[in-house]
Amino acid sequence: MKNNVQGLAEVLRALESMGKDIDSKQIESVTRNEAQKIVNAAKSMMPEQTGLAKQSVQVISTKTENGFTGTLAGINWHDEHGYLAHIFEFGTSPR
Repeated sequence: MKNNVQGLAEVLRALESMGKDIDSKQIESVTRNEAQKIVNAAKSMMPEQTGLAKQSVQVISTKTENGFTGTLAGINWHDEHGYLAHIFEFGTSPR
């Protein structure tokens, strides 16, 4: 499964030039949904012995006082078992 999001910055600039108001909540919703697809794909490839490593792979949104600033699909190092997920490396060739 391959997920690829390209051109978001160009789309936002084009919409802004047309006078459209882009709500940061809408952007956050779209990016979280796309990031969740990446998290699901990563989790589906991880071996499951206890499930603890899978739990640490999450969608993480970063926020400031001004609102939403970004979304990360990856290891939540603040998770109790976040140290486990980085040890899984699948390479680029089929196994």
